[in-house]
Amino acid sequence: MKKLLLVLHWFVTTILVFALIPLLLVVWVAEVILSGSLLKRLLLIILVILVVVSLVGYQQVNHKIGDSQKDYVVLVHPRDNATDLYARLVEAGLPVNRWLYRWYMRQTKVDRQLKPGRYHIKGGQTHYQLVTVFRDSKPELSKVTIPEGWTLRQMIPVIAHEIPTDSSELARLLADQNYFRGFGIDAPGFEGYLFPETYSFFPYQDSRSVIAEMVRMFRDKITPEMIRYAQELKMPLNEVITLASLIEAEAADGKERELISSVFLNRLRLGWKLQCDPTVIYALGGLDRPLLRKDLEYDSPYNTYLYYGLPPGPICSPGLASIRAALYPATTNYTYFVATGSGQHVFSASLDQHNRATSRIKRNR
Repeated sequence: MKKLLLVLHWFVTTILVFALIPLLLVVWVAEVILSGSLLKRLLLIILVILVVVSLVGYQQVNHKIGDSQKDYVVLVHPRDNATDLYARLVEAGLPVNRWLYRWYMRQTKVDRQLKPGRYHIKGGQTHYQLVTVFRDSKPELSKVTIPEGWTLRQMIPVIAHEIPTDSSELARLLADQNYFRGFGIDAPGFEGYLFPETYSFFPYQDSRSVIAEMVRMFRDKITPEMIRYAQELKMPLNEVITLASLIEAEAADGKERELISSVFLNRLRLGWKLQCDPTVIYALGGLDRPLLRKDLEYDSPYNTYLYYGLPPGPICSPGLASIRAALYPATTNYTYFVATGSGQHVFSASLDQHNRATSRIKRNR
């Protein structure tokens, strides 16, 4: 009996909601149109407009944007505002309703706290869901890895590609001596002072903040203890980093850094030329071929075959291990080394030993 009553109740309710009420509404509308007063007709027009607007608004509010099977990538640049972001959404292929977008931006206050970065947006979201992505998601930053031993020439295209940023502006700033002096480093330029590391940059981050971040990383890595010890050795910081850059350029095998450092320091103490091949390659602007004997005659203060002592500044960006090796070399009487061709070197204390080692390596090759 209870089930029969429930079915009857459902049937009556359904008839009332889906049949009688709409029928009464149609009858009332017809009566107003045919015999109603001007006021009733005006009210009817307003009601119709409100219903239409409500239906359209409801449809827009719940409208799914983009292809639900597709991911959209949107880059938010530093200092972007809501208008900039709207343009980037449209460029990414998301047909956003400008009015709804701005309204939700204001209501959620997302426009006041846009975080730069790369956002991956799933298609098929409403306007509200889309806007809250930029409030609740953690943006993906651009990872830029600078290996130990890289020069500024090698860094510029990689940084410009990965962020991306203006490579010409980056190159101009890195060559600007006045800009470099603002960092308070006593050295010829930025070479050697952009620390090799993996960085997280904002997409399209400006060149000045990129350089500042890399110099800040350099300062963080050089500890006060290292600075004090360099002062005890009477080695200015630029000499330490320059020596470290030579070690970095020669040390294919990380285990040999302290030995290579000892060779260079022994030669400096003896007043000999360092005769370091990578300094010549640097002076020539880099080479995509083997170093030739005639290259050793290239006149440059960085050519340690022609000039005594350390070069004026670093020839690459040394890592922390090479900087430590410059300060804490192995204790040896070595004054020569020659590459074996397998990433290692043979170290010698005399020219005769060195010549024999060189001949033996040539025969083995």
